[in-house]
Amino acid sequence: MRRLIWCGLIFIGLGYNEITEACLGARPLSMGGAFIAVADDIHSCYWNPAGMGNLQKGEITWMKTLNNNALINYQDWTAFGVRMGNAGIGISKVKEINQYLSIYDKTNGDYKYTYYSNDDWTTVSFGGWGAGMFDNTAMGVNIRKYSHALEKRDDFNLWKDGKDTRDGMGYEAEATGYDLGFLHKLIGDKVTLGLLIQDINEPRYEFNKDIWVCELGHAFEQYPGAECPICRKNDNRGVKIEKRHLYRQHPRNIRPGIAWKPDEKTIVAMDVYYFNVKDVYAQEHQSEVRIGAERYLTDNLCVRAGFYGKAFHTLGVGLKNKPDEKSTAPKMLYQIDYGLLDSGDVGTHLLSVTLKW
Repeated sequence: MRRLIWCGLIFIGLGYNEITEACLGARPLSMGGAFIAVADDIHSCYWNPAGMGNLQKGEITWMKTLNNNALINYQDWTAFGVRMGNAGIGISKVKEINQYLSIYDKTNGDYKYTYYSNDDWTTVSFGGWGAGMFDNTAMGVNIRKYSHALEKRDDFNLWKDGKDTRDGMGYEAEATGYDLGFLHKLIGDKVTLGLLIQDINEPRYEFNKDIWVCELGHAFEQYPGAECPICRKNDNRGVKIEKRHLYRQHPRNIRPGIAWKPDEKTIVAMDVYYFNVKDVYAQEHQSEVRIGAERYLTDNLCVRAGFYGKAFHTLGVGLKNKPDEKSTAPKMLYQIDYGLLDSGDVGTHLLSVTLKW
């Protein structure tokens, strides 16, 4: 039965060629991005803060995107966490390159611009398991600071310092988002239900500078006058200039999940990304199912595979050492994980290195 599951995960997912958004961590990515109910290591800092109580005494991880073919590229991610009793606390930081960021115009809410951006997230996470009648239930919170810097524009260029350019926008903004996570164990700890409500407050950030735009799309950092000088230079007189104030807002993302552990070496999980009960066919933030599995072939080697939504598949491997139980030295566990998101061409490749003690 397990062989059939693995063959199905690998075979059915082959052959798609589209663009998508990658995620954080080589291990979660290679499991199809189905990690909300798994949340059993330092990746809980992003995936579900309720899992911070599942950490070892201490854990630290570093992730690097080796090659990116996704719309959102989490270039680097570092996370550190410690466990204290049934709870844990951690901090993480991600460097993101967003190739297709939709920014809205405050003066015209129906209009979107497309940007490239360099972003940083810093997140503090804490969570843990309850006691007594709630010992099978965990709860956690993330507090995240977003910092965004717009770099380029797709739909029009910026007229800056007397020349036309798409670089060095200089538009920056910050916002604070809050996540709420839950875990609940069933059936002798073999089944776990998970829930992450990401950006529960729908944080909104407004950029530090306005932009002046003409009706034909020429943009200026400073007010150039009532008439567009570029259009006037091209003998197109009378094109008006409008002031625009740019902002972006993170939508609330409800992500339920379930994980099944039939034995100590196997995990099968499923998540719903952007659980949208109002419009399951929405063009933006559309609901999708993510499915993945992990199987340890030996004490040191595991393989992973999954479906990343309806059009992509993921694969990965993990390798870890086995600490000497007889040694009196502190027991350190080193783990290296690789994940592939096959999204066309060369795909997106992640590498993570984790230390646990």
